[in-house]
Amino acid sequence: MPHISTREGYQALFVDAAEQRYRIEVSASYLYYPGTAERINHDCPGSRLVVILRDPVERAISDYKLQRRLGHETRSFEQTISEMHNSANLKYISQGLYSQQLQRFWNVFGCNNIYILIFEEFVADPATETTKLLSWLGIEDQVSLGFENKFNVGGNRAPINQRLYRFAKIFSPFSHRYLSGLGVRLLTRNITISQKSIDWMVDYYTKERRRLADIIGHELSFWRS
Repeated sequence: MPHISTREGYQALFVDAAEQRYRIEVSASYLYYPGTAERINHDCPGSRLVVILRDPVERAISDYKLQRRLGHETRSFEQTISEMHNSANLKYISQGLYSQQLQRFWNVFGCNNIYILIFEEFVADPATETTKLLSWLGIEDQVSLGFENKFNVGGNRAPINQRLYRFAKIFSPFSHRYLSGLGVRLLTRNITISQKSIDWMVDYYTKERRRLADIIGHELSFWRS
């Protein structure tokens, strides 16, 4: 989907849902950036928000691997941590500081208009967690939903050379399945993150995890941090 930078462009996304009672969209970055809550409230007054929180250690790792797969990141994870003075690197870590981000949205929308969903609990029991969410939204829980299919499943391999990888992918539908799979393996390598970096993040987020658990009133001891 192209980047949307105007109110008109945003409203155009819902042109076919003008008569619908509920119109829903999602972004992984709204919570992080200052000023977003105010813009949402200005352009979409009366909105109710669902915030999904994931173990910040796992979130940082997942984000890094995604950027590697897309070719936007070429450095090791350890290097991004060592260069945290650069704001472009800091986002891997600072996006997991949820308490201060939530506070900005609470200040604008109030606590009653924001539903907090814990990612790990949703994955463990999607039916139950979805029923709770639908109840909060005032939607009948008899809605038929399927949880069998998984979407946007990440991987643990990244292209060695992004241009060569894209070129090979163009021809992969026309090649033998074995050769196609072999080509992908030869042109990619495993994304590795050292235990030292994981231990550093666990220590870094410990106080934040306790602070977040207190302000949302939810136990989070199952997170790594």
